[in-house]
Amino acid sequence: MVVDAIDLATTCANAFPIDSGISDSRSPSTIVTGCQPLNFNNLKVTFGTFVQIHLHNHPTNTMQPRTINVIALNPTGNTQGSYSFMYLDTGRRMSAYRWVECKLTSASYPILNI
Repeated sequence: MVVDAIDLATTCANAFPIDSGISDSRSPSTIVTGCQPLNFNNLKVTFGTFVQIHLHNHPTNTMQPRTINVIALNPTGNTQGSYSFMYLDTGRRMSAYRWVECKLTSASYPILNI
């Protein structure tokens, strides 16, 4: 999660032109990679948000979970709009394009005192 936080901070810092840079209109990431920078208006979920990913198993009448709890990390940058997530049970990284954002309230998690 720390690596993804640093990656997002670097992406955000390089997405805008620098006053003392070599270009007044192009960002450092555009100059180096030739690609357009990340459009922050198209971000669907915020870093660190608690969400549930829909699993791609075939729905049956079993007790298998259909969603898993994860923390949102960064967009993957593909055309489908997928994001990287950290699976809470194992800590491993996974990507998905369908999820449901879960709101935490003081009633659902009283330790936070939100």
